[in-house]
Amino acid sequence: MKKTLMIAFTIVLSFQIYKDISAMNTYIPRNEFFKDVVGIDEKTFREAFGWKLSSKELLHLSPETLKWVQTPSLQRGAPPKPLAQWISKYPRRAAIFAGNVEINSLQRIHTTLRNIQSPLLGGNPRFTIQVYNPENPTLTDIRSLVALPENKNAAFQVASSFFGMLEKDIDNPAVELNAMLKDPHQGEEISIATAPATIYRKYFAPQPFLLRIPGQKIKLLTNNKGHLAIDFNSILNYSYDKNDAQHVPIGLHEGAVVSNGPSENPFTKPSLTDKQLQIPINTQPNGTIEETTTHTVTLLFTSAFSIRGRENLAQNTNVKAFCQMLLDASYEATLKKVALTQRPKIFLTLLGAGAPANPIGWVADALDKDSIKTLIKNYGIDVTLVYQSEKVSPRSPQTDAQFLERMFSLADTINGTKHAQNPRLVEAISNYTAALYANQKEFASSQARLLMNFQQGELSRNI
Repeated sequence: MKKTLMIAFTIVLSFQIYKDISAMNTYIPRNEFFKDVVGIDEKTFREAFGWKLSSKELLHLSPETLKWVQTPSLQRGAPPKPLAQWISKYPRRAAIFAGNVEINSLQRIHTTLRNIQSPLLGGNPRFTIQVYNPENPTLTDIRSLVALPENKNAAFQVASSFFGMLEKDIDNPAVELNAMLKDPHQGEEISIATAPATIYRKYFAPQPFLLRIPGQKIKLLTNNKGHLAIDFNSILNYSYDKNDAQHVPIGLHEGAVVSNGPSENPFTKPSLTDKQLQIPINTQPNGTIEETTTHTVTLLFTSAFSIRGRENLAQNTNVKAFCQMLLDASYEATLKKVALTQRPKIFLTLLGAGAPANPIGWVADALDKDSIKTLIKNYGIDVTLVYQSEKVSPRSPQTDAQFLERMFSLADTINGTKHAQNPRLVEAISNYTAALYANQKEFASSQARLLMNFQQGELSRNI
């Protein structure tokens, strides 16, 4: 009886998350996210617009249209007639050209922020750890979070490749966006959910969009697939300099339109033909989106260096220094850019602690700094750190428990609480991570709810 009530309550919570996302209960096949926005499939689109692999450009765009799509959105007028006509035939296409795309180094972001005298946000600073609940996965499902009406205009940190603000190998011009559907992680899922913005960065954005790394210290080479790659020997020989972090860039896509949301069945891992909620896109007669009624978010692209398959190199001083420098710079740049863009809310990921196999302790080291705490408090940033377990080396119940203890201590500093000093919290964290890795879903869920109750000041309740 107790288990039945708990599952029922979990289901109610899950549906509450997304039941009001859209007045339209229209669902689209997951593998048609491109067609949903463009009106035709990706192969037909490439043929119609003359996608040239060698130069990564659409040859059949008129010069007038090409100039317009590559002009910053705030400097554009109405779309050129040929483009306006193309959009009018299928209005959801307007979302492709919404928002503003740019790349900035940490140094440039820091300088701009320092030169602004008045507070930019001035809200109530908060740091929340949203933990994964096996019986309510929508709470940490990026597709659900990005589509929530309350998260309109919120910012989301997105894992990206070094060679473009795109996930996996889709920065490669030969690879279609549908490749993201194969074993997707958080970065791919948010790119699918914000398909219009992803399509723009892949096919219409000025080239090249390379997230370059510091100076000339890190060498690039062409791998056996003909793609750019980082020369691993330059990482092994990396010599740390504190100024390197200032050259680390992040990508920004502000005003990215959300075109699809959570799965029709949010409790299962989606298949290629699974259904996802279609989000309405409202347009104006001139071929642009109606910004006040169309759901948009801000995407912040950051990169971690992968040591997957070479996890033992986490003990190498040079490799660790390089990876840590990237994480430090990425989190700092993300939060400072949030302050500059005046986004009220930011969702952070465990950058590098998933597929790239960076130890999760490195993420803790990047976040658990006085400078980060001061930044959040001074600019009144509302931070949600989305925690997901990863049953791959070097992650373990112990490393994740240590990470969560540090994050709760960090939250105490920002929120003015003292939860990390409570022995019950330490016990709950240990129980939670052990249950997660042992696949004990019911117990892990009960501990996840307890951890959230700690943060909400509801210690007397253990739902």
